[in-house]
Amino acid sequence: MVTRERGFTVLECIIALAVLGIAATGIVVNDHGTLRASSESFDALAATRFAAGHLDTRSRVEIAVGTRKWNIDDPALPDCVATETVREPKPGLFEVEVVVRDAKGREMAKLVTLLQQEDADE
Repeated sequence: MVTRERGFTVLECIIALAVLGIAATGIVVNDHGTLRASSESFDALAATRFAAGHLDTRSRVEIAVGTRKWNIDDPALPDCVATETVREPKPGLFEVEVVVRDAKGREMAKLVTLLQQEDADE
């Protein structure tokens, strides 16, 4: 009678390693996606803070209807561009929109607010 030694066969070891490899690959890929999403979230937050700060300063200066575009000088937003569009739906009431885009032209943040400006004569 032939007795079998206790342990795993080579085929069982190969299958176990393949399963572990597939599981490890899934974990690594998932972590990479999480890191990328976290980085994009940080960038969007920085862009939103920039746009909100810009809108805050606009409320204290003279507002003119039109569109202007400029490069953002902020290390947290490298190669980003901001666009401000001002409309006047009613006299003295201005709609101010600030859009921040990355180097590839993708929109990172967009904020819109209404500002009222009194006439200087009053």
